[in-house]
Amino acid sequence: LMIRRPPRSTLSSSSAASDVYKRQYVYSSDVKTRNKFRSTASHNTVMENGYEQNKLGMNVFELANDCRVTITKFDSNTFGAYHDGFIIKGGHQHHRSFRLENSGLIIEDSIDSDEPLRAFFHFGPGIKINEKDSKFSIYANDQHVINLTFNHVIDASVDPYDYSPGYGELMECNKLTVSFKKHLQTSFVLN
Repeated sequence: LMIRRPPRSTLSSSSAASDVYKRQYVYSSDVKTRNKFRSTASHNTVMENGYEQNKLGMNVFELANDCRVTITKFDSNTFGAYHDGFIIKGGHQHHRSFRLENSGLIIEDSIDSDEPLRAFFHFGPGIKINEKDSKFSIYANDQHVINLTFNHVIDASVDPYDYSPGYGELMECNKLTVSFKKHLQTSFVLN
C-alpha cells in the first residue's frame, strides 16, 4: 500500500505533503524517467524482490491495474489492508496497517516471503536525517521533529533520490531504505 499524494487542492507550498509527494518531473518526453517517478521504489511503500506493484509500460498515461486492495480493519485508531500486486509476478500479498497511539504512529508491514524486502521513506527538501544506534532523528529547518525506529531490520540506510519541485525540475533529497525479512514495524514518535 502506497502513501499517495493528496489531491492538488489540499497542497500548499508550505505543507509537508507538497514537499514529500511532488514527483511530477515529466509526463511524456522521457518515458524512462517518468516510469522511475511512477515506480514502487519512488513511493513510501514496500517492494518485494524488485517487483513493481503495477506494471509500468511505454504508455505514460496508463498504469496496469495489477494491484487489488482489500481493507481488513478500519476503526478510530487503526487502518489495515493488503494488496496482491506482487502475486502475478511470483510474489506475495503485502499487508500494511497504520495504528495511532498516544506516542505516535505505528506502521506494520508484512509479506510472507523469503525474497528480499525493502521499505522506502522519502523526505522532502530541507529534511535532514541523523542515525544513531539504529534510531533515526528527523530534522526540519534544523529543528528535531520526529524519531523513527524500526523493528526486525536487516539494514537501513539514508540514500539520495530525485525530487521534483516542479515540471522539468530535479533536486536531490533523502530517503530511508530499510531492508527486512517478512515483517517490519516502523514507529514515528513526535519529539
